[in-house]
Formats: sequence, C-alpha cells, structure tokens
Amino acid sequence: MRKMVLAALVAGTMFSGTAQAAATYTSLAAWQTDAGTYTNDVTYGAELSTISALTLDDGTDLSFGSSVQVRNVGSTWSTWSGTYSDDILYTQGATSLTINFDTAVGGFGFFSEPNPFSVHNFTLLLSDGSSVGGAFSGSAGAGFLGFIGNGIVSATISSDVDFAIGDFYVTSGAVPEPATWAMMIGGFALVGASMRRRSTAVSFA
Repeated sequence: MRKMVLAALVAGTMFSGTAQAAATYTSLAAWQTDAGTYTNDVTYGAELSTISALTLDDGTDLSFGSSVQVRNVGSTWSTWSGTYSDDILYTQGATSLTINFDTAVGGFGFFSEPNPFSVHNFTLLLSDGSSVGGAFSGSAGAGFLGFIGNGIVSATISSDVDFAIGDFYVTSGAVPEPATWAMMIGGFALVGASMRRRSTAVSFA
C-alpha cells in the first residue's frame, strides 16, 4: 500500500507540475467569479502626469514598457464603460504596451478603449503564451481583458491604434488550478484509504 500511495503522489506531482495556460477573459463578471478575492484600483496619479511604474492598492508593483499618461474620464478622456469616472492610462500614441509585474500575480484584469471613436481590435498576450482578444469601440465604451493563471510576470496589450487602459482588478495570491485541486483531493482520498487498511480487525472467541 505504501508503494501505491507513493506512486500516486509522484504521479500527482508530475501532473501538477505540467505547465497550464492561464485562463483568459473578456467578461469582468466571469473574471470576478473565478478570481474570488480581488482588489479594484482606479486612481493612478495626478491628471496629465506621465508615469512608468505604479503600485496598486493591494501593494502589487508593476512597471510599463513605455511611459503612459494619467487621464481622467469625463475630463481629459471623453468616454469609458458604465458610470466609471476615475483615472485611466493613455499610451500617448503607442499601439502596444507591456506591463511587467515585480512579483508574479495570480490574476489581473482591466478595461481598454481605443483613442479614435471607432471599433478597433485588441490582443492581450501573457508571459506564459496565453492570449485573448476583443474588439472595442471608442464611442461605445471600453471593453474588459483579463486572465487568471499563476506565475504571470508580464502582459502585453496590442491594438491597431493608440489606446488607454484603466479600472484595474488584481488578485496577487496564487489561484489554485483545477489540476492542483484534483491532486489534493486524490491525495486525501489515498491517505484515508491507507489509514483504513492499516487498522486491524479484532475478534473475540
């Protein structure tokens, strides 16, 4: 029985060690459901200031591959989604922006909107090779892009025009993958079975 338990644990370790692509999202509601606990960050600095790094409300440090400009929706940026009226970060003419996380995050999401008042295509490419895309309109409001996946250290947003991002959502803790949960449950079951088998029946003459 010990050999069987050991073999199962080794197999489970090998299975959980297999690289899993991050789950990607174009729906904030779906991202929130899967993320569980998260922090929403909407303020990034003085309006029209230029920044190259940012510390989110939960302490997550990130830097940008190129400088971005802080704008405010309704003031120096015309439209956004819903009733959002806080800060966004404008790429200042660039059509691609890389976000580098100082410490790998378990999940991150944001809204993005093109500068021109027309529909343009966006792609979010993660450091593990996962990607997700969406088509958003500058006149209709921003669209959501996000991911959940452990070990993500960078994400690159690309568009066919310049754009802004904002309304950040982050979960810094590790989010267990389905394979990890399966291994843990299977391990508990094997341990329980092993303990039952080791107990000896006592009979009385």
